[in-house]
Amino acid sequence: MIEVVGKYVFDPLSITNADNLFKPFWVIIQLEDDTTYYYSWFVEKRYGIKIQRPVWGSHVSIVRGEETTPANWKIFKEKYDGKPVKFTHESELRTNGKHWWIRIKCDEGKDMREEMGYPREGKWGLHLTIGVPTPKFEQQSYDIMRYIEKFPHMSYELTYIQ
Repeated sequence: MIEVVGKYVFDPLSITNADNLFKPFWVIIQLEDDTTYYYSWFVEKRYGIKIQRPVWGSHVSIVRGEETTPANWKIFKEKYDGKPVKFTHESELRTNGKHWWIRIKCDEGKDMREEMGYPREGKWGLHLTIGVPTPKFEQQSYDIMRYIEKFPHMSYELTYIQ
């Protein structure tokens, strides 16, 4: 496990802000490094698949559009937005064919979810988003996932998750 420090960001904007992407009721842990580039490089070198950078750069989604009242949102945004947070992550890449990620452990993020009135475990679990394949490599990404599913003993660097 690798220890990382990021910061909570409420209502994140895309890293380019070119598309003015805004989704209400989102909280991420934003990393200040290029972790996604690092792991994308491994996917490209090992499998020949180019990965698109996540819209929020290297991040972990803590709250994914789960609604609450504006008053509740404001309270927790004032309390946590910009606050540093530590978490650990695996080095093992995972995929479902469409998305690539790494599992993380962050009890503080789960505690915050509970405090905000959400279930401790979100729908997708906590993970460090690596990205999705560029359109040209989508089919190849699914093919790799099926290969891993069929021959799990042949791929020690990647785990298929259904």
